[in-house]
Amino acid sequence: MTGEYFLGHVTFHDGHVDPGTVGRAHVRILAYYHDIESLMAFGSWTIWEGAHHVGSVRIADVGSFVDR
Repeated sequence: MTGEYFLGHVTFHDGHVDPGTVGRAHVRILAYYHDIESLMAFGSWTIWEGAHHVGSVRIADVGSFVDR
């Protein structure tokens, strides 16, 4: 565990994923541009809702970046 945390929003392609199954989703991450390299180096991370582990994400494709 690295101690790095990112705030994000997950939208599942089918609207939801049943427990124990795999689904595809679009994930938006709120991060500074210079943190993206660190995030990409991991390639995957866990998803938490508060104190509850709800899943894991593996990067399949990288979309656009907004640099403000």
